[in-house]
Amino acid sequence: MRLNLVRTAEMLEDLRIELGIEYKKECPLIVSVGGGWRTMEYQRGVYERRRQAPILDSQHLLGKAADVACPDLTPKQVQRVVLRMQAEGRIGGVGVYLGFTHVDWGPKRSWNWENKQQVLVPQ
Repeated sequence: MRLNLVRTAEMLEDLRIELGIEYKKECPLIVSVGGGWRTMEYQRGVYERRRQAPILDSQHLLGKAADVACPDLTPKQVQRVVLRMQAEGRIGGVGVYLGFTHVDWGPKRSWNWENKQQVLVPQ
Protein backbone atom coordinates (compact mmCIF):
# COMPACT_ATOMS: atom_id res chain seq x y z
CA MET A 1 0.00 0.00 0.00
CA ARG A 2 2.73 2.45 0.95
CA LEU A 3 4.44 2.11 -2.44
CA ASN A 4 1.09 2.67 -4.18
CA LEU A 5 0.59 5.91 -2.24
CA VAL A 6 4.09 7.08 -3.15
CA ARG A 7 3.48 6.35 -6.84
CA THR A 8 0.12 8.16 -6.65
CA ALA A 9 1.86 11.20 -5.11
CA GLU A 10 4.41 11.11 -7.94
CA MET A 11 1.60 10.97 -10.52
CA LEU A 12 -0.06 13.99 -8.87
CA GLU A 13 3.23 15.93 -8.81
CA ASP A 14 3.69 15.15 -12.51
CA LEU A 15 0.16 16.44 -13.16
CA ARG A 16 0.80 19.60 -11.11
CA ILE A 17 3.95 20.32 -13.13
CA GLU A 18 2.16 19.70 -16.46
CA LEU A 19 -0.69 22.03 -15.46
CA GLY A 20 1.86 24.72 -14.60
CA ILE A 21 3.57 24.34 -17.97
CA GLU A 22 0.26 24.33 -19.88
CA TYR A 23 -1.24 27.37 -18.14
CA LYS A 24 2.00 29.20 -17.24
CA LYS A 25 1.19 29.52 -13.55
CA GLU A 26 1.37 27.58 -10.31
CA CYS A 27 -1.47 25.08 -10.14
CA PRO A 28 -1.77 23.58 -6.67
CA LEU A 29 -3.90 20.44 -6.62
CA ILE A 30 -6.58 19.83 -4.04
CA VAL A 31 -7.38 16.23 -3.16
CA SER A 32 -10.61 16.09 -1.17
CA VAL A 33 -10.89 14.11 2.04
CA GLY A 34 -12.10 10.76 0.79
CA GLY A 35 -10.80 11.57 -2.68
CA GLY A 36 -7.60 9.60 -2.16
CA TRP A 37 -7.15 6.24 -0.47
CA ARG A 38 -10.42 4.79 0.85
CA THR A 39 -11.33 1.99 3.20
CA MET A 40 -13.92 -0.54 2.03
CA GLU A 41 -16.35 0.86 4.61
CA TYR A 42 -15.93 4.41 3.28
CA GLN A 43 -16.25 3.19 -0.33
CA ARG A 44 -19.56 1.49 0.45
CA GLY A 45 -20.83 4.65 2.17
CA VAL A 46 -19.95 6.82 -0.84
CA TYR A 47 -22.09 4.68 -3.11
CA GLU A 48 -24.93 4.20 -0.61
CA ARG A 49 -25.31 8.00 -0.52
CA ARG A 50 -25.49 7.97 -4.33
CA ARG A 51 -27.93 5.05 -4.22
CA GLN A 52 -25.60 3.01 -6.43
CA ALA A 53 -23.89 -0.34 -6.05
CA PRO A 54 -20.34 0.27 -4.80
CA ILE A 55 -17.42 -0.26 -7.12
CA LEU A 56 -15.49 -2.79 -5.08
CA ASP A 57 -12.48 -2.91 -7.40
CA SER A 58 -11.94 0.86 -7.19
CA GLN A 59 -8.37 2.10 -7.53
CA HIS A 60 -9.09 4.25 -4.44
CA LEU A 61 -9.11 1.05 -2.36
CA LEU A 62 -5.59 0.27 -3.54
CA GLY A 63 -4.17 3.75 -2.94
CA LYS A 64 -3.75 4.25 -6.70
CA ALA A 65 -6.28 7.06 -7.27
CA ALA A 66 -7.14 10.62 -6.36
CA ASP A 67 -10.00 13.00 -7.10
CA VAL A 68 -8.38 16.36 -7.82
CA ALA A 69 -9.23 19.97 -8.51
CA CYS A 70 -7.15 23.11 -9.02
CA PRO A 71 -8.65 26.28 -7.50
CA ASP A 72 -7.31 28.48 -10.32
CA LEU A 73 -8.51 26.29 -13.19
CA THR A 74 -11.82 24.94 -14.38
CA PRO A 75 -12.36 21.18 -14.31
CA LYS A 76 -12.32 21.22 -18.12
CA GLN A 77 -8.87 22.85 -18.12
CA VAL A 78 -7.55 20.19 -15.74
CA GLN A 79 -9.20 17.42 -17.75
CA ARG A 80 -7.60 18.62 -20.98
CA VAL A 81 -4.12 18.07 -19.51
CA VAL A 82 -5.13 14.82 -17.79
CA LEU A 83 -6.46 13.35 -21.04
CA ARG A 84 -3.25 14.29 -22.84
CA MET A 85 -1.22 12.59 -20.09
CA GLN A 86 -3.45 9.53 -20.41
CA ALA A 87 -2.81 9.40 -24.17
CA GLU A 88 0.92 9.52 -23.37
CA GLY A 89 0.53 6.57 -20.96
CA ARG A 90 1.31 8.60 -17.83
CA ILE A 91 -2.17 8.26 -16.31
CA GLY A 92 -4.42 5.18 -16.47
CA GLY A 93 -7.99 5.93 -15.46
CA VAL A 94 -9.70 9.27 -15.99
CA GLY A 95 -13.12 10.10 -14.57
CA VAL A 96 -14.61 13.38 -15.76
CA TYR A 97 -16.91 15.08 -13.24
CA LEU A 98 -18.38 18.56 -12.93
CA GLY A 99 -16.27 19.78 -10.00
CA PHE A 100 -13.23 17.51 -10.02
CA THR A 101 -11.29 14.94 -12.03
CA HIS A 102 -10.52 11.35 -11.01
CA VAL A 103 -7.02 10.18 -11.94
CA ASP A 104 -5.37 6.84 -11.28
CA TRP A 105 -2.56 4.68 -12.55
CA GLY A 106 -4.64 1.55 -13.02
CA PRO A 107 -5.77 0.21 -16.41
CA LYS A 108 -6.25 2.79 -19.16
CA ARG A 109 -9.97 3.65 -19.20
CA SER A 110 -12.29 6.64 -18.98
CA TRP A 111 -15.79 7.61 -17.89
CA ASN A 112 -17.81 10.70 -17.03
CA TRP A 113 -20.26 11.73 -14.36
CA GLU A 114 -23.28 11.19 -16.59
CA ASN A 115 -22.33 7.69 -17.70
CA LYS A 116 -20.49 5.80 -14.97
CA GLN A 117 -19.78 2.96 -17.40
CA GLN A 118 -16.02 2.62 -17.71
CA VAL A 119 -14.64 2.24 -21.20
CA LEU A 120 -11.22 0.69 -21.73
CA VAL A 121 -9.06 2.95 -23.84
CA PRO A 122 -7.10 1.15 -26.58
CA GLN A 123 -3.35 1.03 -25.91
